Amino acid sequence: MLFIIFLSAFITRSTVCHDSSALLDEPPSRSSAYRFFFQTLPNDRDGYLNCGGFDTQWRVNGGKCGVCGDPYNGARDNELPYGKYTKDLMVTRTYKSGTTIYAKVHMIKNNGGHFEFRLCPATALLNNATIRQEPHNWVQEVTDQCLDSHRLEVLGSTDGNRWCWPIPDRQQQGVIYQIKVKLPQGLRCERCVFQWTWVTADNYGWCSDGSWKLGCGPQTTHKACADVQII
Repeated sequence: MLFIIFLSAFITRSTVCHDSSALLDEPPSRSSAYRFFFQTLPNDRDGYLNCGGFDTQWRVNGGKCGVCGDPYNGARDNELPYGKYTKDLMVTRTYKSGTTIYAKVHMIKNNGGHFEFRLCPATALLNNATIRQEPHNWVQEVTDQCLDSHRLEVLGSTDGNRWCWPIPDRQQQGVIYQIKVKLPQGLRCERCVFQWTWVTADNYGWCSDGSWKLGCGPQTTHKACADVQII
């Protein structure tokens, strides 16, 4: 019986799953900032910051992922202090504390699921000039714990969960989703890390109610980080 379930899950995954891909356009992420004319190192794989892929994330790393979408057990190219896409780190947007902003996600290959957004004041409060002039290798990356303590409220979520934005139609390809997100009142920073997470619906798995459905259980996960100022 277990063999039949495993075989069924494998076949389902092999027929449903494809290479999901998306970009965090607003605010522009570290790997995608060059697309918006920032003088940063281009990353032509910026749509595939997927924790190293399903097998690496779940079978090798037990579900763990780098803060900005890199493999947990691999090179942290999108993280401070040594990531190659952080050497020309730029604050790409400035917002006002407590305001509502539009996050934009460019969906290239849609696999359904939902988005989440988090924020963390950086450990080093630097402006762009300081970042360019000072050696960057002493600046530390923010932690998952800090990001989890500043989950951003999603306005207008269709499923009633104010922390998640469900993707409305997995058949839509090449679209740009605009999501209204509320910034915390009173939180200000010279540099905050804005994190986007996309939990796809690649695979079938066991749901909390005991049913077996697409989108339940472990899924391919994408993350991206942008550096913003909040005044």
